[in-house]
Amino acid sequence: MLCHNYVLGHYPGYVNLGGKLCRAAIFSIPAAHWNHLTPQQKWSRNRTFLNGVRTSNSNCVVFSHAPSQARLGSWSTTRSGICKRLGYA
Repeated sequence: MLCHNYVLGHYPGYVNLGGKLCRAAIFSIPAAHWNHLTPQQKWSRNRTFLNGVRTSNSNCVVFSHAPSQARLGSWSTTRSGICKRLGYA
């Protein structure tokens, strides 16, 4: 069983996978709230989550799909690029 993972990917795949892993952290904002945020506010929420990944000393980031299969221009593409730069290849 995997523990202390950060799960990223496209919704709802990463939420479903995160629910199957022990103590997995997922980026979760209710759709009713998310849909009313500006792009800048969405990026701020994403950045806060990714800062948690960076400062957590976690050695594992799990994607619900291959990072190369992220939809172009999606938040998942941005997150996977940042994680790669942080050394999570």
